[in-house]
Amino acid sequence: MKKNIRFCIMIFVILILFLVIFIFARNMSLNNYLNKTIEYSPKINYSTSIILNIKDLNNSSKIEYNVSKFSHIRKIKIDNYQNNKLINNIEKYIVTNGNKKGTYIYDNSEYKKVNNIKEDFVVNYELIKKNIKSIKKVENVVINNISYKKYIVKMKAYDAYNIIYKDEILKKEDLNKIIDVQIYIDKSNNFVYKIKYDIQNLNNADEKNIILNYDAEITNTNINNYNEIKLPF
Repeated sequence: MKKNIRFCIMIFVILILFLVIFIFARNMSLNNYLNKTIEYSPKINYSTSIILNIKDLNNSSKIEYNVSKFSHIRKIKIDNYQNNKLINNIEKYIVTNGNKKGTYIYDNSEYKKVNNIKEDFVVNYELIKKNIKSIKKVENVVINNISYKKYIVKMKAYDAYNIIYKDEILKKEDLNKIIDVQIYIDKSNNFVYKIKYDIQNLNNADEKNIILNYDAEITNTNINNYNEIKLPF
Protein backbone atom coordinates (compact mmCIF):
# COMPACT_ATOMS: atom_id res chain seq x y z
CA MET A 1 0.00 0.00 0.00
CA LYS A 2 2.79 2.40 0.95
CA LYS A 3 4.60 1.58 -2.30
CA ASN A 4 1.47 2.48 -4.30
CA ILE A 5 1.17 5.78 -2.43
CA ARG A 6 4.84 6.60 -3.06
CA PHE A 7 4.43 5.69 -6.72
CA CYS A 8 1.38 7.93 -7.10
CA ILE A 9 3.19 10.80 -5.37
CA MET A 10 6.20 10.33 -7.65
CA ILE A 11 3.99 10.34 -10.77
CA PHE A 12 2.22 13.48 -9.52
CA VAL A 13 5.55 15.26 -8.88
CA ILE A 14 6.82 14.28 -12.36
CA LEU A 15 3.63 15.58 -13.99
CA ILE A 16 3.93 18.88 -12.11
CA LEU A 17 7.59 19.14 -13.15
CA PHE A 18 6.69 18.54 -16.81
CA LEU A 19 3.95 21.17 -16.58
CA VAL A 20 6.34 23.73 -15.08
CA ILE A 21 8.95 22.99 -17.78
CA PHE A 22 6.28 23.29 -20.50
CA ILE A 23 5.03 26.65 -19.20
CA PHE A 24 8.58 27.94 -18.76
CA ALA A 25 9.58 26.87 -22.28
CA ARG A 26 6.45 28.47 -23.74
CA ASN A 27 7.14 31.75 -21.95
CA MET A 28 10.80 31.71 -22.99
CA SER A 29 9.79 31.15 -26.61
CA LEU A 30 7.54 34.22 -26.69
CA ASN A 31 10.13 36.29 -24.82
CA ASN A 32 12.74 35.35 -27.43
CA TYR A 33 10.46 36.49 -30.25
CA LEU A 34 9.72 39.77 -28.46
CA ASN A 35 13.43 40.30 -27.76
CA LYS A 36 14.26 39.87 -31.44
CA THR A 37 11.54 42.35 -32.41
CA ILE A 38 12.75 44.84 -29.77
CA GLU A 39 16.34 44.48 -31.00
CA TYR A 40 15.71 44.74 -34.75
CA SER A 41 12.68 47.03 -35.10
CA PRO A 42 14.76 50.27 -34.75
CA LYS A 43 17.35 49.00 -37.24
CA ILE A 44 15.41 47.58 -40.21
CA ASN A 45 12.92 48.76 -42.82
CA TYR A 46 9.31 47.59 -42.46
CA SER A 47 5.72 48.81 -42.61
CA THR A 48 3.22 49.01 -39.78
CA SER A 49 -0.56 49.32 -39.98
CA ILE A 50 -2.52 50.30 -36.87
CA ILE A 51 -6.32 50.21 -36.96
CA LEU A 52 -8.23 51.56 -33.96
CA ASN A 53 -12.00 51.38 -33.53
CA ILE A 54 -14.14 52.87 -30.80
CA LYS A 55 -17.93 52.67 -30.77
CA ASP A 56 -21.07 52.80 -28.70
CA LEU A 57 -24.57 51.69 -29.64
CA ASN A 58 -25.09 54.56 -32.11
CA ASN A 59 -21.74 55.89 -33.26
CA SER A 60 -18.35 54.64 -34.33
CA SER A 61 -14.94 56.14 -34.97
CA LYS A 62 -11.98 54.56 -36.71
CA ILE A 63 -8.37 55.57 -37.26
CA GLU A 64 -6.22 53.86 -39.88
CA TYR A 65 -2.55 54.66 -39.37
CA ASN A 66 0.04 53.40 -41.87
CA VAL A 67 3.77 54.03 -41.63
CA SER A 68 6.48 52.78 -43.97
CA LYS A 69 10.08 52.99 -42.77
CA PHE A 70 13.18 53.25 -44.94
CA SER A 71 16.48 54.28 -43.41
CA HIS A 72 15.88 57.68 -41.72
CA ILE A 73 12.58 58.40 -43.52
CA ARG A 74 9.06 57.59 -42.36
CA LYS A 75 6.12 57.89 -44.75
CA ILE A 76 2.84 58.19 -42.84
CA LYS A 77 -0.80 58.20 -43.87
CA ILE A 78 -3.65 58.71 -41.39
CA ASP A 79 -7.34 58.27 -42.24
CA ASN A 80 -10.05 59.16 -39.73
CA TYR A 81 -13.59 57.81 -40.15
CA GLN A 82 -16.81 58.68 -38.33
CA ASN A 83 -19.67 56.20 -38.77
CA ASN A 84 -17.79 54.65 -41.73
CA LYS A 85 -17.43 58.02 -43.48
CA LEU A 86 -13.97 59.44 -44.14
CA ILE A 87 -13.87 62.86 -42.48
CA ASN A 88 -10.17 63.72 -42.84
CA ASN A 89 -6.82 62.33 -43.84
CA ILE A 90 -3.23 63.36 -43.32
CA GLU A 91 -0.14 62.56 -45.36
CA LYS A 92 3.29 63.35 -43.99
CA TYR A 93 6.95 62.42 -43.99
CA ILE A 94 9.26 62.34 -41.01
CA VAL A 95 12.99 62.75 -41.66
CA THR A 96 15.04 61.84 -38.60
CA ASN A 97 18.48 63.12 -39.71
CA GLY A 98 20.26 65.07 -42.41
CA ASN A 99 19.67 68.62 -43.61
CA LYS A 100 15.96 67.96 -44.11
CA LYS A 101 15.37 66.68 -40.57
CA GLY A 102 11.79 67.43 -39.49
CA THR A 103 8.16 66.60 -40.23
CA TYR A 104 6.59 67.54 -43.58
CA ILE A 105 2.78 67.63 -43.71
CA TYR A 106 0.75 67.94 -46.91
CA ASP A 107 -1.86 70.73 -46.77
CA ASN A 108 -3.65 70.07 -50.12
CA SER A 109 -1.16 72.18 -52.07
CA GLU A 110 2.36 71.50 -50.79
CA TYR A 111 4.36 69.91 -47.99
CA LYS A 112 5.03 72.28 -45.13
CA LYS A 113 7.67 71.69 -42.48
CA VAL A 114 6.93 71.64 -38.74
CA ASN A 115 9.38 71.12 -35.89
CA ASN A 116 7.74 68.01 -34.46
CA ILE A 117 9.59 64.85 -35.55
CA LYS A 118 7.75 62.31 -33.40
CA GLU A 119 5.70 59.46 -34.83
CA ASP A 120 2.05 59.50 -33.75
CA PHE A 121 2.05 55.84 -32.68
CA VAL A 122 5.02 53.62 -31.84
CA VAL A 123 4.47 50.01 -30.75
CA ASN A 124 6.05 49.42 -27.35
CA TYR A 125 7.15 45.77 -27.45
CA GLU A 126 9.07 46.18 -24.21
CA LEU A 127 5.80 47.08 -22.45
CA ILE A 128 4.19 43.93 -23.85
CA LYS A 129 7.07 41.74 -22.69
CA LYS A 130 7.05 43.16 -19.16
CA ASN A 131 3.30 43.03 -18.63
CA ILE A 132 2.16 39.63 -19.91
CA LYS A 133 0.41 38.00 -16.95
CA SER A 134 0.20 34.53 -18.46
CA ILE A 135 0.01 32.65 -21.74
CA LYS A 136 -3.43 31.22 -22.25
CA LYS A 137 -2.96 29.34 -25.51
CA VAL A 138 -0.40 28.68 -28.25
CA GLU A 139 -1.21 27.38 -31.71
CA ASN A 140 0.18 27.29 -35.24
CA VAL A 141 -1.93 29.04 -37.89
CA VAL A 142 -1.60 29.60 -41.63
CA ILE A 143 -2.69 32.90 -43.20
CA ASN A 144 -2.33 33.38 -46.97
CA ASN A 145 -0.02 30.34 -47.12
CA ILE A 146 2.32 31.80 -44.47
CA SER A 147 2.85 30.02 -41.14
CA TYR A 148 2.51 31.94 -37.89
CA LYS A 149 2.74 31.04 -34.22
CA LYS A 150 -0.25 32.52 -32.42
CA TYR A 151 -0.11 33.30 -28.71
CA ILE A 152 -3.13 34.32 -26.68
CA VAL A 153 -1.86 36.07 -23.57
CA LYS A 154 -3.41 37.74 -20.56
CA MET A 155 -2.69 41.42 -19.95
CA LYS A 156 -4.16 44.23 -17.91
CA ALA A 157 -6.47 46.30 -20.11
CA TYR A 158 -4.69 49.57 -19.34
CA ASP A 159 -1.33 48.06 -20.36
CA ALA A 160 -2.80 46.76 -23.63
CA TYR A 161 -4.31 50.16 -24.39
CA ASN A 162 -0.95 51.86 -23.82
CA ILE A 163 0.93 49.58 -26.26
CA ILE A 164 1.00 52.17 -29.06
CA TYR A 165 1.67 55.27 -26.97
CA LYS A 166 5.00 56.63 -25.76
CA ASP A 167 3.39 58.07 -22.63
CA GLU A 168 1.07 56.29 -20.22
CA ILE A 169 -2.44 57.28 -21.33
CA LEU A 170 -4.48 54.95 -19.12
CA LYS A 171 -3.46 53.98 -15.59
CA LYS A 172 -4.26 51.09 -13.28
CA GLU A 173 -7.09 53.00 -11.61
CA ASP A 174 -8.69 53.69 -15.01
CA LEU A 175 -8.99 50.14 -16.36
CA ASN A 176 -7.57 47.33 -14.24
CA LYS A 177 -9.40 44.32 -15.68
CA ILE A 178 -7.58 41.52 -17.50
CA ILE A 179 -8.14 40.91 -21.22
CA ASP A 180 -6.92 38.52 -23.92
CA VAL A 181 -4.29 39.82 -26.35
CA GLN A 182 -3.46 37.89 -29.53
CA ILE A 183 0.17 37.97 -30.68
CA TYR A 184 1.15 36.44 -34.02
CA ILE A 185 4.80 35.65 -34.79
CA ASP A 186 6.05 35.29 -38.37
CA LYS A 187 7.97 32.00 -38.18
CA SER A 188 10.06 32.89 -41.25
CA ASN A 189 11.76 35.87 -39.54
CA ASN A 190 10.84 35.54 -35.82
CA PHE A 191 9.31 39.04 -35.92
CA VAL A 192 5.97 40.08 -34.44
CA TYR A 193 3.47 40.02 -37.30
CA LYS A 194 0.20 41.04 -35.66
CA ILE A 195 -1.24 42.12 -32.31
CA LYS A 196 -5.00 42.16 -31.72
CA TYR A 197 -7.15 42.91 -28.72
CA ASP A 198 -10.46 44.45 -27.77
CA ILE A 199 -11.56 46.18 -24.60
CA GLN A 200 -15.22 46.02 -23.73
CA ASN A 201 -16.52 48.96 -21.70
CA LEU A 202 -13.39 51.06 -22.19
CA ASN A 203 -14.77 53.93 -20.14
CA ASN A 204 -15.87 51.78 -17.15
CA ALA A 205 -19.43 53.03 -17.56
CA ASP A 206 -22.29 51.76 -15.43
CA GLU A 207 -25.77 50.96 -16.71
CA LYS A 208 -26.70 54.66 -16.62
CA ASN A 209 -23.92 55.78 -18.97
CA ILE A 210 -22.97 55.09 -22.57
CA ILE A 211 -20.58 52.16 -22.83
CA LEU A 212 -17.64 52.53 -25.22
CA ASN A 213 -16.05 49.45 -26.80
CA TYR A 214 -12.56 49.60 -28.28
CA ASP A 215 -10.48 47.30 -30.46
CA ALA A 216 -6.99 47.55 -31.95
CA GLU A 217 -5.12 45.66 -34.63
CA ILE A 218 -1.40 46.20 -35.28
CA THR A 219 0.21 44.54 -38.32
CA ASN A 220 3.86 44.53 -39.42
CA THR A 221 4.66 43.71 -43.05
CA ASN A 222 7.51 44.05 -45.57
CA ILE A 223 10.00 43.08 -42.90
CA ASN A 224 13.62 44.05 -43.69
CA ASN A 225 12.71 45.35 -47.18
CA TYR A 226 14.68 47.60 -49.50
CA ASN A 227 11.76 49.68 -50.79
CA GLU A 228 13.30 53.13 -50.99
CA ILE A 229 11.12 56.05 -49.93
CA LYS A 230 11.80 59.23 -51.91
CA LEU A 231 10.70 62.57 -50.55
CA PRO A 232 8.19 64.35 -52.85
CA PHE A 233 9.74 67.78 -52.37
